[in-house]
Amino acid sequence: MEFSGSDEKKAEILGKILEIRNILTQRLNKPTGNLQVLETLLEMWSSQEVGNASDEQSIHVPDPIPSTYVKARKKDVNQKIFMCAEDSLKRYKEVVEAHSRYCKHNLIIEKWTTRGHVIMTRMKCESSHTFLWSSSPYMQNKEYLVNNRVQHGLICSGMLPSHYTKFVDEYHKSTTTALLEESASYYDDKFGEIDILTDARHGWRKNAKDASIVAIGEKTHKVLSCQHVTKADDVVSQRHERIGTNRVCTYLAEKEAVGVHCHDRNLSINKYIREETDAINQNDTWHCVKAVKTALKKVAAGTAKSERKTWSFQLSDKVEPVSTHIHWAIRNCNNDPEKLKSSILNVVDHYKNRHLSCDPSSRCKYDKNYKPSRIVLTDPVAEKLLLGDKRIAFSDKQYNARSNLAVCQWNENVDRDFTSISNPRNPRTPRSVRLKDIDAEMFVLNENETMKLHDVQKVLIGRLLCDRNGFQWFKNKPPTTYTTSVQN
Repeated sequence: MEFSGSDEKKAEILGKILEIRNILTQRLNKPTGNLQVLETLLEMWSSQEVGNASDEQSIHVPDPIPSTYVKARKKDVNQKIFMCAEDSLKRYKEVVEAHSRYCKHNLIIEKWTTRGHVIMTRMKCESSHTFLWSSSPYMQNKEYLVNNRVQHGLICSGMLPSHYTKFVDEYHKSTTTALLEESASYYDDKFGEIDILTDARHGWRKNAKDASIVAIGEKTHKVLSCQHVTKADDVVSQRHERIGTNRVCTYLAEKEAVGVHCHDRNLSINKYIREETDAINQNDTWHCVKAVKTALKKVAAGTAKSERKTWSFQLSDKVEPVSTHIHWAIRNCNNDPEKLKSSILNVVDHYKNRHLSCDPSSRCKYDKNYKPSRIVLTDPVAEKLLLGDKRIAFSDKQYNARSNLAVCQWNENVDRDFTSISNPRNPRTPRSVRLKDIDAEMFVLNENETMKLHDVQKVLIGRLLCDRNGFQWFKNKPPTTYTTSVQN
């Protein structure tokens, strides 16, 4: 189309068209051209002229607003049912209102797609304006909020809000009682002072969202405090234990003074306890021995191809005993590092059946009839190896509810009397029986063993009879007349 006019007028018209095109692009959320601009302007002008017409026949009378009360008919009872979130409903209203401002046609739902309890629809008008809408917002992991809320409701079905509140109340009651019991377990020389052990549990191994920092009493072994730290507190997961430990110490400082604070070998926690608290800093032995066990397991088992290269069979029964000895050495070294070092290194000589440096209280020193119950080290490769060198996400409320429930369960059952004892045996290290432990009662058969013996006797007698000429029928089906077969 060509129009007569000056360049200034042309630039003015093109500028207005560009401005309208930018507005349409933002509203439609897709690129628009000059053709769509002209169509929109003509539709708006024609609708305005119809509204201003004085002729009664040309005036458009709008349809009455439909009633919001919808009555279900028998044939409609199987219609699609879905759940809608508040934000999605507001967005649906905004989309319809925005579309009605620049288009006179109504939106029609073309397609329904169900995703669990969520519905996804595609709406389109006669002018080919298309919109996609879902009844649920998206979470950060691209899942639907409605489906996760419904799943959470199914898991916790039957639980009222008062039950969740009771969890919190029971948690505070349990930890308060545990703190009083821990304080009452100390004598007068440590009155008003308690010893604690702390450790962190992360939601998963790397870049965890949640972390629980738990403080346990040294005497009662009950949980005194459990602090929940998330990425909302600090985006760096490695600093969560430091934040949670600070909260634990602040909470306990208002109740009781902390004498000894024991934890795993976290350097930031070491620095915090030394510089910002009055407690004595200690590192627990369990994490130390756990690292030793992990290293021993690597040299105590492996493939046949790598035997005597990366592992040795003579070390297959040494993992647990060495760990137990390290625990004993730490507790009996009297804070002497040289004594601790020599006691741990003596493990090699002990398993080589050399007991010159063993502790006088050890059985290998005072029992003349002592015999090693483990495989004696004779392979230099085994000796060298022995001397050689550790993702579920929940919402914050759900995580706290689970943590509180775990604390209550722990404090109710810790250190209770056991109902059964399990003694698993390693097939590589069969139990040894010493001659002095053998007595006559070991050879007396019980009822089950007697029945097995009778069954074995029957089998042996049957096999002996089968070898005799008169009892060859034992190998096949027995005859109907037993007496006749015996006489023959």
